[in-house]
Amino acid sequence: MRIKIEQGTPEWHELRAKKYKTASRTAVVMGLSPFQTQEQLAEELKGTFKPFFSEAMKKGIELEDEVRKWASFAFDREFEPAVFFEGQYLASLDGINGDTVVELKVSKKTYDEIQSGTIPKHYEWQAKHQLWLSGARVGYLVAYNGEDFIASGEITCTEDDIANIKKAWNDFDVFLAEYEPKSETTVTDFEAVSLSDELASLMQQKKLVEAREKEIKEALKPLATADKTIIGCITITKQKGRTSIDYKKMIEDNQIEVKPYEKNGADTFVFRVRNAKNS
Repeated sequence: MRIKIEQGTPEWHELRAKKYKTASRTAVVMGLSPFQTQEQLAEELKGTFKPFFSEAMKKGIELEDEVRKWASFAFDREFEPAVFFEGQYLASLDGINGDTVVELKVSKKTYDEIQSGTIPKHYEWQAKHQLWLSGARVGYLVAYNGEDFIASGEITCTEDDIANIKKAWNDFDVFLAEYEPKSETTVTDFEAVSLSDELASLMQQKKLVEAREKEIKEALKPLATADKTIIGCITITKQKGRTSIDYKKMIEDNQIEVKPYEKNGADTFVFRVRNAKNS
């Protein structure tokens, strides 16, 4: 069912809170999302976790109208945003016209993947969810890399796809009902806070250093014409590429059956810089 509501409004957020089985979350419950885990989604729905909203995501929203205009020109039809729902399932479409849906992405990575002939699985299932609820026949990813636009190949949704989406969400509902949110505490000790501030600064500097390191390596690579090239205090050794097995790709293509198993091990700790605006 199509509902007349503007995306991003308080009314839309209220609707999304009630009908939480959204297209963008389908990849999460299927274990395909590179952005969020099932545990994080469970904590988000239980109000104990707030997803990170990056500057890149904000920029993507700002450029959405521009990407939609390009899609309308490329497909020779006018696309408009729309919202559909069925039960607790919701789909907020970037663009639809008749039997065609477009999902817009402002992402160099997605642009490069589409250019290489790949449709990212997490976005493919987002589009399948949208096709199911909207009743449209075909969907496309349209990506913008900051300079150019590109459209993916056709995405369709079958009855088996719908069954897989429903099963994934049903399994997640069972998981959600049993999930206990992680405990949380705040430490205000002056010495600990000082150390955390220093760590945050070091982590941010590390990102900048790693980015600059990558740029310099790329600049020096063309000069490495021999098996071993010496440039100042750096030695560059050229190694021949080796053939390896891409197990991740084989799993995604269902060439390998994945069976869960339990492994006991020591506790691990993950550190990340907290964004004050999203805390």
